[in-house]
Amino acid sequence: MLRKPKVRQYIEAVMNERSKDTIATADEVLEYLTRVVRGEEKDAFGLDVSVNDRTKAAELLGKRHMLFTEKVKLDAEIEIDISDRMKQARVKSDEVQQGTTD
Repeated sequence: MLRKPKVRQYIEAVMNERSKDTIATADEVLEYLTRVVRGEEKDAFGLDVSVNDRTKAAELLGKRHMLFTEKVKLDAEIEIDISDRMKQARVKSDEVQQGTTD
């Protein structure tokens, strides 16, 4: 049954639709956190969320937008030629082993 293209397509369509309803998207999460930070969300009892909850939401948003990172991501290609330094190190090593250092 699963080998039939129409059956497989139907199952995929149903599963995709189901996941849309049950799993929050990244945008939905960011929108929720923004509402919490702005005080637009209420808790389970209809009260304003606490300052701690608003601060935590702000921290999560800040991390998402990389506001608090000290590390810098670098994606670059560089060419390094260490052959001269390696040669110098070998010569020094040979001199030390032979006892002929200056």
